[in-house]
Amino acid sequence: MGASGQSLDSYLGELQFGQYDLFIIIASEQFSLNHVRLAKAIESVGKRFYAIWTKVDRDLSTTLLSKVLLRQSIQENILDSLRKEGICDPPIFLVSSLDPSLHDFPTLRRKLQIDISNIRCCGPLQALFHICEVTVNEKVTSLKARVSSKCLQDAPGVLHAEDLEQCLKAYRLHFGVDDESLKQVAWSTGRVVSEYRDTLKSWCFPELCRADWRLRLVTCSVAKAFLRLLGWIPCCGSRAVCFFVCMIHSCILHLVGQDTKAILRKILDDSKCPA
Repeated sequence: MGASGQSLDSYLGELQFGQYDLFIIIASEQFSLNHVRLAKAIESVGKRFYAIWTKVDRDLSTTLLSKVLLRQSIQENILDSLRKEGICDPPIFLVSSLDPSLHDFPTLRRKLQIDISNIRCCGPLQALFHICEVTVNEKVTSLKARVSSKCLQDAPGVLHAEDLEQCLKAYRLHFGVDDESLKQVAWSTGRVVSEYRDTLKSWCFPELCRADWRLRLVTCSVAKAFLRLLGWIPCCGSRAVCFFVCMIHSCILHLVGQDTKAILRKILDDSKCPA
């Protein structure tokens, strides 16, 4: 951009951001307005970038500041320039142009290895999540079909359709997001089980009701009393009760399916290298 004399607007117009996952902005004399505009353009398309300041050894040889104060001054100057334009703080590396073992070069090398590894894994992980998402959706649809056809007793683990606490546990077990399964996942990923349980809306029935207004409505004391009264009405009463029970089960299945996908997403995210 600088060496060719090409204008920034022309450069940004030719740069195909979609072809790249990571950008490195290099500066040595000053972090100029052009650098800031480039950073803003990169961030606007949802891409990441590093800011790298080269020739630190030259700066150290021409300043009266200590190494710590010089580093702090350069970093603050870069961050202030970016923050004025509302740009999030990027990783900043101060490197030597003479020796790749000095200053932030080793840290930069490790950061690149981790981020490039994660970028390479991102596509396959996204494809895997899509496959899992489709499978979960199909399973939810299948169980909802059983519910709507009044075959609640055929649903796996459902003993009494009116016992919503027990039904929720059965559905969580069927989708693999029950407490024991979460413990095994936490053990295999090296996480604490609370990280996964906190992702769930369906870890207990009261929490599930708080997360969904429809469940709060149909499980409140007034609604329960109304359903009990309906049960005493000949012919249509039992059908009405069955309709409401099926509606509740369908709602529970939907929320458990959403939780299952949230857990799968977290597992895949946790499988990436830590930044």
